[in-house]
Amino acid sequence: MAQPDAYLTDTEATTLLSAEVLSTDPQLMSWNALSMADKIVALRLATEQIDAVTWTGARKTITQQLAWPRVDLVTGAIIDKDPDESDTISVKDLPRVLTRACVMQAATIALRFIGLDPTAHVEFAAARGVASHSGGGQSENIDLARATNAWSKLAPRAQSLLARYRFRGGPIR
Repeated sequence: MAQPDAYLTDTEATTLLSAEVLSTDPQLMSWNALSMADKIVALRLATEQIDAVTWTGARKTITQQLAWPRVDLVTGAIIDKDPDESDTISVKDLPRVLTRACVMQAATIALRFIGLDPTAHVEFAAARGVASHSGGGQSENIDLARATNAWSKLAPRAQSLLARYRFRGGPIR
């Protein structure tokens, strides 16, 4: 059986995003403007960006492709499985906040696809090694270490939803 390459399908993401933001939100509008193929790409990119972060716990199985679901290293219990999970969801045993974060990350990627991501210039400058720039009476400093790490690539909403699962130190197992 093939393993999923994203935490949500495009249909699941569209339903969830509609429940997360206002109908006039630019993220929802940009998401709805994408083709189905582009939505699938955005969801895969969002999943890759989430999986690039070092998380607490361990993968539920050693053969799973995605970083989630995860288990507690002490108890072996699944970490924060959504108690309302439906039988039709594409990836089982995920925390509800992870699916919410994935859709918010995909929506941010949708904004970037159509050229409306207000933070894209920071990532672009950091990729070129630019530490500061100025012009038009404004200046901006870029913390290169911060701008290029996996956590900083997550949208602010995704970061706030997932912060408690982020690995913050100690031995990695």
